[in-house]
Formats: sequence, structure tokens, C-alpha cells
Amino acid sequence: MEAILNIQNLYKHYEGIVAVDNVNLTIIPGTLTGIFGDNGAGKTTLFNLLSGFENPENGSVFFEGKNITKKSVIYRARHGMGRLFQIPRIFPDVTVLDNLLAAGNNHEAKYLHNYLLKHSAIKKNKIADLEKAKNILDQFHLTEKAGLKAYELSVGEKRLLSLGSLLMNEAKLLLLDEPFAGINEVAAKQIKSILISLKSSGTTFLMIEHDKAKLFELADSVYEMKQGKLLNTTNTHHANH
Repeated sequence: MEAILNIQNLYKHYEGIVAVDNVNLTIIPGTLTGIFGDNGAGKTTLFNLLSGFENPENGSVFFEGKNITKKSVIYRARHGMGRLFQIPRIFPDVTVLDNLLAAGNNHEAKYLHNYLLKHSAIKKNKIADLEKAKNILDQFHLTEKAGLKAYELSVGEKRLLSLGSLLMNEAKLLLLDEPFAGINEVAAKQIKSILISLKSSGTTFLMIEHDKAKLFELADSVYEMKQGKLLNTTNTHHANH
């Protein structure tokens, strides 16, 4: 099976300190790959390089066979790469439902020319986006919160909303930055269940997590990152499932 993400010799340093040291990694569609490591190990820098927030000094990133090393954050997002940050990136003063609709993949409506000439198609897309948003709310147990402003949600619910926004944009590969940090056990179980469901339906994940137990519960393979290097690959009991 062709890799959805292929990282080749990725390298980045800051003022003499190597943050990402010739990292190589291949990720197969429909899998969850985990990375753990101490603070300063290079995990966040690796995510910044993969999602386009920073540029590597050497190496390449291939997404679905295409070299995206120099592509923008927006390009990567539009082509199916999403990133879940520790602090959810949502619109706090906008309703939960409208947060999801704002993340929809209906790009045609964003240009006046298209809006005037393709009004019928755009209307159909808006109806489809609304249906998709309602399905996500149902799947994430947020239907009753649809009319609330996002700031009224709990930390765990905000993280779910942020994840749902990525799905609205049809993300195929999700980079998860400590999705279980700072939430209670009830929310953690809910997120775990949703990740398992999404993976079973074909979504691919690369996840940073300090809680190694959570990684081994969910991941097909787990890496330790230390001083910018990926070490100690471990296949879990999920690997052949």
C-alpha cells in the first residue's frame, strides 16, 4: 500500500541546536502512529515542519506521493492534512455549529465571481456542509451544544470541536498534538472512542502524546523522539488489526 506520508532525512536546527535530526518516517493510510519524548526532544518542531509552519533545512516531505516540502499551510490543509493543536483553534464567540460550517470545504463560495455564476452549486454544497456538520455533532456527542458559543464548552469539548472542524475540511491525515492533555477521564474516553472510530473508517493519524499508556492503547506503532531523532520503533498489538 502506498504511503500517505513519507518523511525523508528531515533536518532543522536553531542556533547550533539540532531540533529534528535526519528523521525518516513512512505512514500507511488508516493507521495511528505515536511519538513520545521529553520536552525539547523535537516533537513540536517536527509537527511544524510537516504542517508547513516552518521550513526544513534539508530533507523532504511527501504527502500522497506529492512533494509538499515547500507548500504552504493552506495548501496542505486544502489537500487533506489537518493539525490539532493543544490549545484548540476555534472561534470562541461563534456557535458550535457555525464553527463547523466555517471550516467546511466549500471553497467555491469564497470568491465573488464563483458565488455569482455558480450559485446553485454553492447552495447544494452549503446544504451538504450542514448535513456533514450535524453528523459530526452527533458523532462527537455535541448536538445539544450546537447553539452554544464555543467559549461555553469544556476543555475536552473544545478539543472535540477543533477535531470536528478538521473533519469538516475533509482531512485525511491528522497531526494530533497531545489530544489528551488537560482533560478529565470522561472526555479522554470519548476522544479515544472517536479516534478508534475514525481510524476504522480510514482516517490516518500521527500523534504526539506524553501519556505513553494512551499511545500504546491506540497506536499501531510507537516511536520515542530524543534529541531530534526518532528511536525505538515498537509495533503494538494493534499493528496487524
